[in-house]
Amino acid sequence: MRSRAYDEAEPWFPTKTGDIVLMPDGRPAEVEFQSIDAVRLRHPGNNRIIVPAAEFAGQALERLSDGYRVDISFGLDYGDQAEITTSMRETMERGVEARWRDSRWADALISTSVEFREAGASSLDYYVRVDLDGSSASDLQAQSRQLQRFCVDICNEQGWVIPFTQLTLHMASHSSDSELESAAAKNPSEQSCETRASND
Repeated sequence: MRSRAYDEAEPWFPTKTGDIVLMPDGRPAEVEFQSIDAVRLRHPGNNRIIVPAAEFAGQALERLSDGYRVDISFGLDYGDQAEITTSMRETMERGVEARWRDSRWADALISTSVEFREAGASSLDYYVRVDLDGSSASDLQAQSRQLQRFCVDICNEQGWVIPFTQLTLHMASHSSDSELESAAAKNPSEQSCETRASND
């Protein structure tokens, strides 16, 4: 009698049983059960947590069941600068797609892409992404690790260098002992003054 008008297209809750959501800690979880009081979630590995319904609904959750993206940043050496945005990018993109189609998540694949992202401090970085349909969302973390592996495997096949973060130190020059002795020999008066001062 007192509530606002109800729209049939309006969801009563952010999820339904069977949905996969991305939790604030970065882990995917399946909604096993939900009611007006509590939501039971199952993480990969079958450990379960129960969250009060109000707390669950108040979180900024990402629902993965209808599709999601796995993406990473992957860097290559500055020595490949001439081809990093052209032939190498195309080779990386073809390699990622071919390996994904041979993986156990092939049926979930929508598209893959490799784009040049930025010139970093120690590497030229690609943005590598795979869009999936949501049917394998519980494997999100494993898929991210596998995508890293695919990129490393492609680099090994092509002979591309994966750089590591480099630290350059600039050392101030110091006079050697022989230079100091030579300067003292040229200025014996200064040496004697310093000796007298130290004796005092």
